Amino acid sequence: TLLRWRNTTSMNWEVSLKKQNMHGVMPTGKRTCKRLSKLDVRWLNYKRDITMKNFGQKPWMLPQPVLIIGTYNNDGTPNAMNAAGGGISEEAEISICVDSAHKTAENLLARKAFTVSMATAKMMTACDYVGIVSGNKEPDKFAKAGFHATKSEFVDAPLIDELPMAVECRLKSYDPETCRLVGRIVNVCADESVLGDNGKVDTAKLQPITYDPMNHHYLVLGGIIGCEISSITAQSAAP
Repeated sequence: TLLRWRNTTSMNWEVSLKKQNMHGVMPTGKRTCKRLSKLDVRWLNYKRDITMKNFGQKPWMLPQPVLIIGTYNNDGTPNAMNAAGGGISEEAEISICVDSAHKTAENLLARKAFTVSMATAKMMTACDYVGIVSGNKEPDKFAKAGFHATKSEFVDAPLIDELPMAVECRLKSYDPETCRLVGRIVNVCADESVLGDNGKVDTAKLQPITYDPMNHHYLVLGGIIGCEISSITAQSAAP
């Protein structure tokens, strides 16, 4: 980021801002810099305003998860729905936006349970299919997507065999007006094929995907770029 600083001789010069203290003073360098004047602040705000594009009120986040909700229909057949608007809302709670018109909403209200599987790169086409085809119009869309189901041991909902990681939930609440579904997490399961040497899910093996709502693209998560500081501290403190 380029910022304009004014030195003691009133000469304007530009520097690449690498470090800046809380008082707006350049901490290093041969030239002596003053605090940012009101004019400088207005100039910075102006620069910020003209370099930012406003899109208005949009349901956009990046990255955005691709969640596949599994439920049972009234006849006991499995159903799946693609939902992008959701995430962990409390330690043992997940919240997802599910329109009341969806077959999934009817199913989870009847069974009081659902599963949430992580969409993967390998099954991207099938995951997209269950998002564009309605269970109200195509009762057999689960099978047509190429999915197979195994009943959860913990809740009255199906696990999708082709998606190796899932969150199993009991219904906590659902508001048809706001479309907010809240589930209490009962269990998280993962196939051994996606586990690493430490016994935890290896994202490189799972290959979960995210959704880009701006460009309507699915993206696969990339590699590790760093570690959480707390995990490094914990590792260094371990005997």
